[in-house]
Amino acid sequence: MKRIIALVLLALVVSGCAASRHHKLYEGDPAQRAQIQSYDTTLIRYIDNEDMGGSFIGQKQTYDIKAGQRTLLVEYSDIFQIDSDRHDKVVSRPAKVTFIAEAGKRYQIQHPPQKRLDNAQAFARKPEFWVVELDSGERVAAAVELSRPRSLLPSLKVESA
Repeated sequence: MKRIIALVLLALVVSGCAASRHHKLYEGDPAQRAQIQSYDTTLIRYIDNEDMGGSFIGQKQTYDIKAGQRTLLVEYSDIFQIDSDRHDKVVSRPAKVTFIAEAGKRYQIQHPPQKRLDNAQAFARKPEFWVVELDSGERVAAAVELSRPRSLLPSLKVESA
C-alpha cells in the first residue's frame, strides 16, 4: 500500500513538473521580441542578472526577451535511477552563455545528451553548452564561460558578531 501511495505521489509531482511555463520578461514592441526555451535538462538560472527562480528537471520554460545581446547562467541537471529505491541527481557547474538574440527568433540552450550516470557525472564537471535557433536548427555564435568547479569554490564561514 505504501508503495502505491508513493507511486501516486511521484506521478503527481512529475505531472506538475512536466507542465510548461511562459515568462514574459519583455512586454514591449513585439517586433523587438525574441524567445528562449529551456532544454529538458538545462536549467536557466539567470537571464541578464535577473534570477529566473526555481524550475524542475524536464519542466519546459519559455522566456520572452528583448532582442539584443543576452547573458544567461545555465546548469545541466538530470536524475538517474540507480535501482528501484535509489536515484542520483547530477548537477553541473554553472556556465555563462552570451549570445545575440534576433527579433522574432526562438532559441534554446542545448548540450550533448547524457544517457548514463557515469557519463553525466563526467559531463557535469566540464559541461558543454551551445545555442540553437529553433526554426532553422542551426547553432548561433555564443561565448560560453564555465565557472570554477564546485570543489574549488572557497568554503565560507559565517560567524555571528
